[in-house]
This record gives sequence, structure tokens and C-alpha cells, in this order.
Amino acid sequence: MNETKPKKKKKMKMKIIKQKRPEMFLPNELMIYSSTVYEKPIKKPNFLINLNKKRQLVLTNFPRLLCIKEEKNHSITNVKLKIEILFKSLPKDEHQEQNQINQNEEDFLLFKSVELENCKTFSIHTSLSKVFRFEDPSECAERWTDELNLAFKNAQQQQQS
Repeated sequence: MNETKPKKKKKMKMKIIKQKRPEMFLPNELMIYSSTVYEKPIKKPNFLINLNKKRQLVLTNFPRLLCIKEEKNHSITNVKLKIEILFKSLPKDEHQEQNQINQNEEDFLLFKSVELENCKTFSIHTSLSKVFRFEDPSECAERWTDELNLAFKNAQQQQQS
């Protein structure tokens, strides 16, 4: 007698995505708005048309704007903070010397304004005359400008009180 054993079903291997997320968020900091965008060079020659970089843009209640790059390496997703823009100056410590305060402020980008270019594209102007241009493929550039302007307005009101 020749008994046939039932064939064993092959188990499917599932890749587990592990995130190595540095402590980007401050304690009690919440995300207000986030979406996938493409960082676009400000001036690009015609032969560099596809130089857009995929990023995750995150607006928090601190308020801060974080531009995050995700790199997938096998089954692990590494996350890097590429740009951090603050909406208000950091509080000055009474014990810091004046030159230390000025040096620390230069280490951070401060939000100055946002400009809507079209339904997909907007530009963020910061301190030190830096400009970042983003394209939102879901055509929510107007929402981004509204959210950023509101965060800036709220930050200015908090700083005055």
C-alpha cells in the first residue's frame, strides 16, 4: 500500500517593515497635517527635469515643519530628517551670552512666508534667504499654504503673549 501524504502548503513569507525612526517628535508633539510631496529644485536646467525628490512633509503643533526622507533597504525603512523649519524663535536662556544666542538662532531655519504657485506647487521662504519648493501630487498645495499660514499666525500670537 502506497499512502500519499497530503502536500504541505508553503507558508508565505511576509516582509515585516521595521522603522528606524529617530526621535523626531518632541514629547507631547502632535502631527497637524502630513502628505507625500516632491521637493523640487528652485532653478533647474531642462536636462534635469526629473530631479524631484520624494519626501514626507509633516506639520506639527510645536509648530515645526519637518521634511523627512524615507529610504527602504531590504525590509527596513530608514527615516532621515532632511529639513526642519521652526515657526517661532526658540526661547532665550537668561544665562546664555549674546553671541551664543545669535549663533543658536543661525542653526535653525525660521519660517518667513509661503507662496502658492499653482494647485500642486508651493514655495516656503525661510530665514537666511532659503527657499524650498514642493509639489503635492494630490493637488493640495492650497491646503498646505493655508495650514502653514495658520501655524505661523498662531506661533506669532503665542510669542507675543
